[in-house]
Amino acid sequence: MNYTIASLRTHGGEFEMDFGKDGNKYSISIHDRQSGVIRTRLFQNVNEAAWKFSELAKWCCTGSYSFEDRRKFLFE
Repeated sequence: MNYTIASLRTHGGEFEMDFGKDGNKYSISIHDRQSGVIRTRLFQNVNEAAWKFSELAKWCCTGSYSFEDRRKFLFE
């Protein structure tokens, strides 16, 4: 079963991020609405996925980094 645990969208709506459960794995998807690019990473561990989501959310709240920087961080 797949479902969304949490979502984040910046005020202007140009960046969106979802944290979800995908079977026995966890996923984070990021979406740059300006370019239409969507990237998703699966995690085995909920704590690792939640930490990445939290760090990316901080970047969004402070307006830090470009979509490309956020994408690179997601896949580190």
